[in-house]
Amino acid sequence: MKQLKSKRPDFYSFILFLLGFFLFWEWLLPLQEVGQIASFRILLLFTVFVFLLSYLNAPVWLTIPFNLIAILFVIHHTYFSGSIFKLQWLESFLSQLNDLFRSLVSGNFDSIGDVSRTFLFLLLLCLIGYLMKQWLIKRRNAFLFLFMTIIYVTVIDTFTPYDARFAIIRIVVMGFILIGLLQVAKIQENEGFGPRLRFPVTWFGLVVVMILTASLVGIAAPKAEPQWEDPVPFIKSLANMEDENGLNGQTKKIGYGTNDEHLGGPFELDTTPVFYADSDTEHYWRAETRDVYTGKGWTSSREETKPFYGTSKTLYEENAKIEEKEANIQMTGLLSYPFLFYPGQLKKVKTPDIHATFEEDRQSGKISTKKNGRNYTLKEYTLTYDDPTFSIDELKKSDGLSYPEEIQQTYLQLPDTLPNRVEKLAREVTADSETSYEKAKDIESYFSRNGFEYDTKNVAIPGEKDDYVDQFLFETKKGYCDNFSSSMVVMLRSIGIPARWVKGFTEGDFKEILADGKKRHLITNKNAHSWVEAYFPGSGWVPFEPTRGFQNPFQFISTFESTAAQIENRQVQDEKEEEKNEVQHNENGQERETIFPRINLPALLAIVGAVLLIGLLFMKYYRSLARQWVLRKYSNRFGESKFFDAYKSLLWLFDMHGYKREPHQTLREFAFEIDEKLGNHFMMKLTKVYEEKLYSSKKEEYNWPEIEKLWKNLIKKLSY
Repeated sequence: MKQLKSKRPDFYSFILFLLGFFLFWEWLLPLQEVGQIASFRILLLFTVFVFLLSYLNAPVWLTIPFNLIAILFVIHHTYFSGSIFKLQWLESFLSQLNDLFRSLVSGNFDSIGDVSRTFLFLLLLCLIGYLMKQWLIKRRNAFLFLFMTIIYVTVIDTFTPYDARFAIIRIVVMGFILIGLLQVAKIQENEGFGPRLRFPVTWFGLVVVMILTASLVGIAAPKAEPQWEDPVPFIKSLANMEDENGLNGQTKKIGYGTNDEHLGGPFELDTTPVFYADSDTEHYWRAETRDVYTGKGWTSSREETKPFYGTSKTLYEENAKIEEKEANIQMTGLLSYPFLFYPGQLKKVKTPDIHATFEEDRQSGKISTKKNGRNYTLKEYTLTYDDPTFSIDELKKSDGLSYPEEIQQTYLQLPDTLPNRVEKLAREVTADSETSYEKAKDIESYFSRNGFEYDTKNVAIPGEKDDYVDQFLFETKKGYCDNFSSSMVVMLRSIGIPARWVKGFTEGDFKEILADGKKRHLITNKNAHSWVEAYFPGSGWVPFEPTRGFQNPFQFISTFESTAAQIENRQVQDEKEEEKNEVQHNENGQERETIFPRINLPALLAIVGAVLLIGLLFMKYYRSLARQWVLRKYSNRFGESKFFDAYKSLLWLFDMHGYKREPHQTLREFAFEIDEKLGNHFMMKLTKVYEEKLYSSKKEEYNWPEIEKLWKNLIKKLSY
């Protein structure tokens, strides 16, 4: 008895999968540069694992749990610490999946968290592994995949910094070899070369030589100049021709800017990497402060530039507990920032560039970097700084101390044009509190309880007679960090609490834990941020975070004498925690990027969701749909004229369901094998009729309704 097609993997299939893997890897390589992926090694290992499962042709009941275990391993390795066998992290993961489902149902893509994004991406990789088996083993046709790979890489090369010159060469070489091997496999199967394919070593060598020769000739040959103008600038301008916000083209790109005189208006996403930061803890990265509020934005009252030799202007005083720490900064070089970004009280700066000098503006705290008297962006530097912990008890007691005269003169300034209702609101919000610290906390949490929304698109620009803060507090109630932080500073000043506006970057996106235990974060332009510092005598400048969806990274404890000091951020700010779970976004309203880039989040999620849904439905129902289609096509039309087509469709269905007829098998041998498999004699009866009609010259009458019944019963058997 002849056997069905062997499902065991062979060397030929291994070569096909290897070429398929390298082609698919060309899809992932640009993400390392475009998305600035740090954990690329774990992505490589996961992809290899998925392709290996597909190559080994593991059954579905084994493939699904193995892929799920691999996904859980990657998620734990990337986002969680401790043992993978502890259930705490799994509970958190399942909770985020529940949030993912609700976000997808509601269409609120901006609230999808990092873990959920990575989970969707890994599911997509698993689906690609399954489709690869269909293309390479079942269909023996990978032209569509090759074509889409070429289109994808050329688009990435055109519209991103990724250089695909050599990628195109690799794709063409591997793609043509893969298509050739698939064609040889088809020929061997159709011509009956045996149950297992033979690898065409000689042919393979000749094809490789021919393709490499043609590629090298193409590279070396002279190229004509372009005959048409470059269409890319036109396409880019066309994409930005109409402002979706209807704000007459006033949309800005998010990023750190030096001019804050006119705030407001929407901004666009800019994920340009700025620097990598390696440190023990997460920090905000300050660049400078502003002290003069104009009603439209912020300026500095004066400049006090002096040479900087290591210690910045004092931020924290004796009642703040400080711990000396160190951070390493590596600038990406994609943007020019000729000044330092630093956390806390800066004490020392080291840089390999021995010719670099520093100047500090004692008023704003901005530390500029110079070389030969000109602005200069350092490539890397190491910071030694004091990281503060504030005592809530000491902050409450500070009301008994007086403000220094300089602090009062500089940081209580407000414009004469500020509407009175701003101060009235501030006093209403803080009416039930006694100490300055409690009043500051009231204002900080006011925005999360009173209908204010974080929005980067529908953000108003104050008119000639409008005040920036007043407009946000009483009219729009929509905005981003500049709106929230400016409003808190103005409200604090209006009730006599010195405050200032601070700008820089958030902690950025976590990438990996280094060998020395430090955590590496990537800070991009989208992490540009502003926050608040209020002055408390004895403690110094204390940071506050009023922006919805953001968490204050600084530490607060009830008292330094407490033996079980708890960080206030995790206990006192319960509303901020709940809010963060609902609105986990960065300055651009987007989620942090992890092991895949976020060029256009809604589009990416729509594509991933559509591909996953179509793939899952196809995997589950395509055989059933094929059976129904064949039954509908030939039912009630079964007769001599349609019998041959119906029989061939039956063979096609058997092949789809894993009962493949080997090239060397006769129809009767195959029918005998099917009947033995299904436990009846229907296929042999149909085959005899088929052969008689095909080879016999006698015109015999057949009971076509009975034959149609046999045919239908065989199709129904395939659904069991």
